[in-house]
Amino acid sequence: METAEARIGLSAAILVVDASGAYRGQQSYRIQNFTEQYLDVRLPTGASLWTAIVAGEPVKPIPGATADEARIPLVKSAAGEADYEVVLKYAGQLPKPNIFRKIEFPLVKTVNIHPEKSGLELHLPESQQWFNFEGSMREVDGGEYMNLVAKYIETQLLICATDLESTNPYVRMRAQNNLKQLSLQNGELQSQSHLLGIDQSKLGRARLLQQRRRRSEHEEGPGMGRKGC
Repeated sequence: METAEARIGLSAAILVVDASGAYRGQQSYRIQNFTEQYLDVRLPTGASLWTAIVAGEPVKPIPGATADEARIPLVKSAAGEADYEVVLKYAGQLPKPNIFRKIEFPLVKTVNIHPEKSGLELHLPESQQWFNFEGSMREVDGGEYMNLVAKYIETQLLICATDLESTNPYVRMRAQNNLKQLSLQNGELQSQSHLLGIDQSKLGRARLLQQRRRRSEHEEGPGMGRKGC
């Protein structure tokens, strides 16, 4: 069951597989959570969960309903606050790849809160040939992936815009801090896209973040009194 008051705006996974089939994975989720005590996840069969970091702090997972499931303690979000990151690192062993064997990539799956957008970065051994990829994902270039992240930032910006209209001064103050964080993320995104030679037009409307931030700072002023938005 997916909870309306808890959302994962962006899921990003990195998976590294060597020639023997040993793998290491990192799964991150950007979460905004008003109600849930745990994020329930299902690990690949036989995988070991090494670490779980929630909002920058290590947490101790709780065993789930089955041997492959775990419950990750979450932080409750306050209105106007930015979402936060949950990072899981895990490892395991696949059957040794060969041309006659179909491989199912070992990815973490959520049970109670499902991602709105997802990305996967694969690092596979060049000693084997990899082909006939199946599933709902498709291969994209760097520009398309940057655009995915830009759209996520844009969604967060729209949430901030709504929170800045709140009659609660504390909600507006949190939203103002959220805008500053998003501005930094957007700046990093622009820098990365430039280094990779990506067309800046692919980054959508996220570049308007800086203008929105300057406008809101000017209107809100140094105190918490509302001056319009």
